[in-house]
Amino acid sequence: MRPVRDAQASRIKEERGVQMEWNKNYSIRDLAKECGVSVSTASKALNNYPGVSEETRRKVQEAASRQKYTPNAAAKLLKQSENKTVVLLINDALHPYFNLLVKEYSEAMTGEGYDIAIRFINGEDAVYAALKAVRGTRACALVILGGSFLGREEELDRLGIPVILFGKYQDLSAYHNISSFYVDEMMECYRLTRFLQERGAREIAFFTTEKEGLTVGGLRTAGYLRAMREIGAEDPELVVTVENSYYRSGYLGMQRLLKKQIHLSGVLCVSDRLCVGCCRALYDWGLQVPRDVLVAGFDGSEFTDFHVPTLTTVAMSTRDLYRDSARHLLDRLQHQGETRCRGYSCAIVEKESTQPARRMRTLYNTADRPEHQEEESHK
Repeated sequence: MRPVRDAQASRIKEERGVQMEWNKNYSIRDLAKECGVSVSTASKALNNYPGVSEETRRKVQEAASRQKYTPNAAAKLLKQSENKTVVLLINDALHPYFNLLVKEYSEAMTGEGYDIAIRFINGEDAVYAALKAVRGTRACALVILGGSFLGREEELDRLGIPVILFGKYQDLSAYHNISSFYVDEMMECYRLTRFLQERGAREIAFFTTEKEGLTVGGLRTAGYLRAMREIGAEDPELVVTVENSYYRSGYLGMQRLLKKQIHLSGVLCVSDRLCVGCCRALYDWGLQVPRDVLVAGFDGSEFTDFHVPTLTTVAMSTRDLYRDSARHLLDRLQHQGETRCRGYSCAIVEKESTQPARRMRTLYNTADRPEHQEEESHK
């Protein structure tokens, strides 16, 4: 194996100009023994994986440098040079933009010779899921949709590969591997709440998956509360936490709220699917949208055009966001481009659910009905 390893190292050094030098008689076991740690811990420290203290990491890396130890450097560089797998790590398989993300990244990456691997967080610790996905596929890049990594950016940065996040993070300038593409969730929800207030709604219920925190639900809740405080209408009873952002959760949440006999003039949901469930519950209680209650949601989903009434929604610049992030990732992989953080604007698309109530039109004239035609034929 030694001649093969040396030949590989020489070829890589010649092709890449990599300065490679190691102590051939010093193994990972020798390094672990010298530092008083396990082989697994020594390996994690060398590769900057999370779960190792800074003191241990520094101790192991200093010993490796002193002993001129390189963990099979030739094989490692060969794997990196050959591996072209981009992992899409998804928080939820039913995420409304899951298919769009896969489509945009597949179109951008496969044409350049990269493979796409899809993994799911499935309720695991988000950083652990990211680490497992990268190690399991030996990925060259990681794209994460959903989940919160705020406060854990350093752990992601230590993966040592380009990482794309979709969310607003305070400051990523200190990290070398993380880029962020985002919508300002708090501001957009503030704008939508003000939009309902300007149309006469004051008692506005808010349906969310989280009441606080730095997740999408938590940030949108903060924007809603800010707008309600400004007009003196903040009421904890109007904030309804639901299990998830799907239809049934909206229906059950609205049922619970209506049983409290709280007067409502508006409903705002963190997703369009929640809106559909809320509208059905309002209908079952004899309330009409928009005559009795104004309703609006988020995501700009296509089905909002086919609901009765059509639903006012916040249209996200999702396609542009995903497409730009995929192009940026290619630049990072192929040309070692710089990391970046970029925000995208949204637009409130007003539809029937927040417009003045209109009388429903009949779909056909009475004379066109089959039973009416049959009556005429017997005369």
